[in-house]
Amino acid sequence: MDKLLALKAFVETVRCGGFSAAGRSLGVATSSVTRLVSSLEAELQSVLVNRSPRQVSVTEAGQAYFVRAVAILSKPSKRPMRPSPTVATRRVAG
Repeated sequence: MDKLLALKAFVETVRCGGFSAAGRSLGVATSSVTRLVSSLEAELQSVLVNRSPRQVSVTEAGQAYFVRAVAILSKPSKRPMRPSPTVATRRVAG
């Protein structure tokens, strides 16, 4: 699990109020956001959000973790930048 991506998914889920909206905001599938947040919860051995059919609500542990996650994400990264993958384009003769 990419912890940074999981933190972003969790923060967006809280900010947006749901996995679907967080997925749209991040440009990823809802299932990916759900999986990332679930993985984060498993690693922390704590429930961060309560799930219901239409929304999520943040638990007390989730509120505390949200504050820490926002602080972590707002710090400048010390990791070297990786080049983003390029998309190969194909020329069509015409």
